[in-house]
Amino acid sequence: MSRILHVRNSDIFGSPERLIIGQCLHIKEFDWVVATFVRNGGMNRFAEESARAGIETFAIPETRVADTQIIKQLRRIVKERNIEMVISHDYKASLVSWIATRGLGTSLVAIYHGVTLEDAKVRLYNAVDTLMLKKMRRVIAVSEYTRRHLMSRGIREKRIVVVPNAIDATTLSPSAPSKEPLGSRPLRLVAAGRFSREKGFDILLDALARAKDTAPPFRLFLYGKGPEETNLRKMVESLALTEIVEFGGFVDDIAPVFRTMDMLVMTSRSEGMPLIILEAWRERLGVVATAVGGIPEMIESGANGILIQSTETSAISEALVSAMNNAEAVAEYGRRGFELLKSTYNYEKQSACLAAVYRETLAERKKR
Repeated sequence: MSRILHVRNSDIFGSPERLIIGQCLHIKEFDWVVATFVRNGGMNRFAEESARAGIETFAIPETRVADTQIIKQLRRIVKERNIEMVISHDYKASLVSWIATRGLGTSLVAIYHGVTLEDAKVRLYNAVDTLMLKKMRRVIAVSEYTRRHLMSRGIREKRIVVVPNAIDATTLSPSAPSKEPLGSRPLRLVAAGRFSREKGFDILLDALARAKDTAPPFRLFLYGKGPEETNLRKMVESLALTEIVEFGGFVDDIAPVFRTMDMLVMTSRSEGMPLIILEAWRERLGVVATAVGGIPEMIESGANGILIQSTETSAISEALVSAMNNAEAVAEYGRRGFELLKSTYNYEKQSACLAAVYRETLAERKKR
C-alpha cells in the first residue's frame, strides 16, 4: 500500500484541515501520514485533531522563523516512513517539501485552496508559491476559476486537475433546525471566515450601515479571526453598528452557530471554492454571496442562493435588503442547497476523483 504524506503549515482546525482529515479517512487504498509545523513544541489544534482521527501525525517543532531544522526533520520522516508522495497545502509546506525530498524520487502534489489578495508581504509569498507550484507533478484546483487563475500564473494546464471541495455526507443534519418564526424577531445574519481583505468583511459592514434604515430588523454575527479584526471593530463603532453587529471569535465547528441563523452572507473580493457554503447548506442555511471566484460554479442565483454581481457597496446593500425582505425564499434556497450537497459535494465523489489523481501520479513515478 503506497504511503502518502499531507503537509500543512497551520495551527488551527479550519476548512483545509478538515478536508485533509476527510481525505485520510475516506480514501482507503493508501496509507496516510500528516505533518505540520509547531512553534514552541507540543501539538497544535490541527495535529491534535489529526491524531485523534487515528492518522499517524508528526508535529515538527519549529523554534524560529526560517528554521532549517524542519527541512531535515521532514526529510527524515519521508525516508523512514517510505513516503512515495507528499501533498502540500500552502506555500511554506510546498517549499519545505520540495527541498526536503530532493533526490528521493518522491512525487509532489499541491492542493491549491484559493487566492489571497496581495500586499507587499503577500506578494513575496505568492511568488514563492507560484515557483513551487510549477515544480509539482500535479496541482489540484478546487474550482474551474482556480484552474484558470493557476494557468494565468504560468502553471502548465496538463498538470492541473479540478476536484471540487466536499463535505462528509454522513454528518448531515437529519432535519431542518427549528427556530422562532420569521417576523417574530430580528433576522440573524452570519458571516464567517478569516478576517483578511479578500473576504470583504469591510464591504459587508459598509453595506449594512446603508441598509439598516430600510431593511427589516436584523443582527449580524461575525465569526473568525485575522489581521483585519482591529479595523473591523473600529468600523463597527464608526458606522454606529454596535447594537447590530456581534463578534463571536473563531470556532472550530460552525455548525451549531449556523443552526440558529437565517442566512449566510459572503461579500468576498476573491474566493476559490468556499467550503463554508457547503457547511451552510448542511444546515439548510440560505446563502447570499458575491459572484466571485468559484462561487458561481456552486450557486445558481434564484435557484439555490442569491448571487450579487458586484462588490460595490451600493449593490451589496441593495441585494441584502432584498434578501432580508424575502427571507422565506432564502430559506428555501438553503433547503435546495442541502439537496445539491447530498448529490454532488460529498466525500464519496471527491475521494474517487482524488484517488484517481494520486494513483496516476504514483504510476508515473514508478515509470521514471
